[in-house]
Amino acid sequence: MNSAIDIAIPDLPITLSRDTPAAEVDEIFQRLRELKSNLGKPTNADNRLTAMIAACIDEGINTSPRIFGTARQLGFDLGHTRRVLRSGIGHTWNRAADDRFSNLI
Repeated sequence: MNSAIDIAIPDLPITLSRDTPAAEVDEIFQRLRELKSNLGKPTNADNRLTAMIAACIDEGINTSPRIFGTARQLGFDLGHTRRVLRSGIGHTWNRAADDRFSNLI
């Protein structure tokens, strides 16, 4: 049986900086657009947005304002994004005290 001492808590992912070169940001958005395209319309809207938010977090877009802005840039509704982001806390991702999200899956 493992004790709490044996459990490793991963470090929070790096947050994409405002100083990130434009070419790198363009590459990130290209990957996110490609993912959105590959998810297709038949996918449930909540599941599609959940996958997009998880990808944003993986890319370092991991604070509420940045996730909302990115989702908006990718054509998602702000209200829907807020609802999906909030409903995923504790199930799909974790939210730290400094508003940084990390994926649990």
